[in-house]
Amino acid sequence: MSISTRLERVSDSVVRSGRSQRDVRPVRHNVGFLLRYADRVFTKALSDELKSHDATISRWSVLRVLSEEEGISQVELADRMLVEKANLTAVLEAMVQEGLLIRRRSTQDKRKSTLFLTKRAHELRNELVPFVKSVNIEATRGIDDGAIRQLCEMLLQLILNLEEAR
Repeated sequence: MSISTRLERVSDSVVRSGRSQRDVRPVRHNVGFLLRYADRVFTKALSDELKSHDATISRWSVLRVLSEEEGISQVELADRMLVEKANLTAVLEAMVQEGLLIRRRSTQDKRKSTLFLTKRAHELRNELVPFVKSVNIEATRGIDDGAIRQLCEMLLQLILNLEEAR
């Protein structure tokens, strides 16, 4: 079902709820609504693609972040992934048990553990990259490179605006 059809259904349900047509128009042009909807659709596509390769979005996120910056703590990893530390604990523990992750005591603060990917985890990340890229390619099909760059710049500005406001 196309986005237009789905947005029509949202609009129809708003009209049936008794709200005026004026209240409906912003749904198609509401940045927050469209970002949340795009995130859900993208997340489902990515999840489906990763699932077919025995991976999850959480694991992919850990692999992606730690491949760029190993030796960070669980708290730092959670911050970079924009998740709660407690939500990450089970994922990390499973990755340790499967030989994908190593915890080492911090040399600067013995109370902290730092996280490192194993060789096997790096290999898994490298295997998953093409599949993750394929979802990005599918999502941006029909959009020229200039528009994609502009979209990325606008999204980064939106993120900065909201982060500065907090």
